[in-house]
Amino acid sequence: MSLIMMNYAQFEQEWTHSTKAIDKAAESAVKTVAYKTMMDLRRDIRQGRAGGNTFAPLREISKHPAMRQSFWSAGGGKYTKIPRNKPLWTLSKVTRYQVSPNRAFLFAYEVGFVGPSISRNWKEIAMRQQAGANYPVSAAVRKKLMQIGAELKKKKDPKYKYFFIQAKQFSLPARDIIDSYLATNRGNILALIRQRFEMKLRGEWISQGRMKRP
Repeated sequence: MSLIMMNYAQFEQEWTHSTKAIDKAAESAVKTVAYKTMMDLRRDIRQGRAGGNTFAPLREISKHPAMRQSFWSAGGGKYTKIPRNKPLWTLSKVTRYQVSPNRAFLFAYEVGFVGPSISRNWKEIAMRQQAGANYPVSAAVRKKLMQIGAELKKKKDPKYKYFFIQAKQFSLPARDIIDSYLATNRGNILALIRQRFEMKLRGEWISQGRMKRP
């Protein structure tokens, strides 16, 4: 969602290579760093954070095994289980990067919930999760939760009480992802792009390894 950019004119003044060579080096640098950024962001999300921001914890209802759901894996077509203590874990599966040609800027790419492979529904879910929201508790939802609570009480599970909710709405806390990640990593990203760009102009090979944290 947030764009990483570095000005083209600045680099054009610094290098005597042909425009074609600069463009090719820039494209390679951007694509490899964009991929690294995506992989690091996915890892952060799975660990329950983004950059220096630790996500608000899940409520007791959401963490309980009774509420675990199977999700279709976006990548491999397999069912997987959501870790009970990892907010937004499933969003790591729909994190992408997108490199857009832009002659005004030498380096430009987006990272987050972008690109044609991500459905509109997933994008809306990601935005809503980051912004936070309040949801009314319908009669049907309340009834279902109470049924789960009743079953847990029979099993003498002390957390049954969380399912007998009296609140009229659920509050979804804001869990920022993209801006928090870039606030922590933007400097490293820009430095790595420039490093990879200069390597390509020298004809060196670019590793696909992940970015090192400071």
